[in-house]
Amino acid sequence: MNLCHISILALLAVATSALAQKSGLTYERWNNLSGNSLETLRRDGINTRLSDYKGTVTLASAPVNVGNNHGTRLRGQLIAPATGDYTFFIAGDDNAEL
Repeated sequence: MNLCHISILALLAVATSALAQKSGLTYERWNNLSGNSLETLRRDGINTRLSDYKGTVTLASAPVNVGNNHGTRLRGQLIAPATGDYTFFIAGDDNAEL
């Protein structure tokens, strides 16, 4: 059995951003995916069918322990509170993309 969790984050806003705390980020999950690549998530999920779950999260973090063989995506906008340099990062299980 191939257990996988693959993620695409269209934009990851830092957990302390005013927008994430105020409005949240859109969280989408596609279940029953085989394989562990981002291409699988695009081919068998995002590009071909509606998500199996869609909700809002207030932190820039997807829920954990939701099962196996699924892919997730967080989307949103970040409005920087001030001009300056910002660093974005991502962590994922199997594959992830920022």
